[in-house]
Amino acid sequence: MNINEIKELIKVITQSNIEEFELERAGIKIRIRNRTSSLRESQELDDSQPVERVKEKKKMSEEVISAKEESVPTVKAENDNLSYITSPIVGTFYRASNPNATPYVEIGDRVKAGQVMCLIEAMKLMNEIVADKPGEVVGILPKNGQPVEYGEKLFALRLI
Repeated sequence: MNINEIKELIKVITQSNIEEFELERAGIKIRIRNRTSSLRESQELDDSQPVERVKEKKKMSEEVISAKEESVPTVKAENDNLSYITSPIVGTFYRASNPNATPYVEIGDRVKAGQVMCLIEAMKLMNEIVADKPGEVVGILPKNGQPVEYGEKLFALRLI
């Protein structure tokens, strides 16, 4: 199975209502969890539900969202000249190429557009995440080895 087939499989799974898919072929094992389908189902409201139950569901969703937001360190902006580097994929965030290497960037470092900021491991592949603009690193949001989601903020840059 090549990378294009895997990408197509991921696309089909995420667009479907399948919550989990597992495939084992020729010594390769792939498991895909579709969090978007379970999220869609939990957010759908059934007209037959009492109004109180709908309000309770909405309140629980808001509590989960606010709890997630509180768990992410915040970066206080001295001005509106901040830009965020976000994760283009779901995977595991690594600040360095291996456990004994120095991190790619530290807070206070000045980075250039195209400079490697971190790695995200997805399905045993290491993906380099690069700065799209020059700036000064003012925040590193996930911890090393932490799972990250698509679109999650990784770095805060003060544009220069």
